[in-house]
Amino acid sequence: MTPSIPETKSDPALRSFAELVAGGTELPLTALALEIGRLEEPALDVAHAHSILDRLEQAVTAADPGPQAAVRERLEIMRSVLAEHEGFDGDPEAMDDPAGSCLHLVLERRTGLPILLSVLYLEMAWRITLPLRGAGLPGHFIVRLDDGEDEVFCDPFQGGRLLTAEGCATLLEKVSGGQLTMQPEYLRPWSNLRILWRLLNNLKAAYLKVNDPRRARQVIDRQLVLRPSVSEAWRDRGLLAFRCLLFEQAVNDLEVYLEMAPKAADIEAVRTQIKSLRRLVSSQN
Repeated sequence: MTPSIPETKSDPALRSFAELVAGGTELPLTALALEIGRLEEPALDVAHAHSILDRLEQAVTAADPGPQAAVRERLEIMRSVLAEHEGFDGDPEAMDDPAGSCLHLVLERRTGLPILLSVLYLEMAWRITLPLRGAGLPGHFIVRLDDGEDEVFCDPFQGGRLLTAEGCATLLEKVSGGQLTMQPEYLRPWSNLRILWRLLNNLKAAYLKVNDPRRARQVIDRQLVLRPSVSEAWRDRGLLAFRCLLFEQAVNDLEVYLEMAPKAADIEAVRTQIKSLRRLVSSQN
């Protein structure tokens, strides 16, 4: 069973997100990242955010030597414009702040999570036809470039510092506290869908940390627009609906989970939860 995406009629922001997802074969990463920001700022002026991106593009294009130059040189110049001239850099204090997962605020504050700074680098690279891709290390996010001879990596969270594969291994060891060693799959390029899913996971975790289950549930709405076949997302949305006292919606979501994942390890606990929720719904009628 693959259920339909969440209802969008009553939520204009979710509807805009869903329309962008359905608009073509390739997900528009930057446009969707901006739409996600409506969770933090419903009156978000997307046109203003795009104007910032356009101005940054002008600065990057003015410095770019063009396609005749080596791609590594072009990446270094782009990095210099964004990090040194424009001041984009990481802020460890922003890691648990929902604002750090909102692209429009990252553009205004010039700091945010590694994945949002990476989205900025990807957008600028695509605008000058520089073949940059995202790569999600466990606990960190970077971008990667194949210059035809060597793999070159860049960490936008650290001022766009260029890294070798060995440097990425050292970075992973640091961010994991020595618990992880580099695996080849960690450095493989990510799809836009995978990047957006991780961005939304970060934002959901940030809202849960500040005890905002309503907006955490809205984050899952967007995840289900992207991938309605992920059963755990329906379960988590149901559990958050319960926290928001939306008992009927909680029952509906958890029943979807039961149908999608009848052999899940937690299935008996979910059945018990549904029985309790049905009693609550009956007591309200």
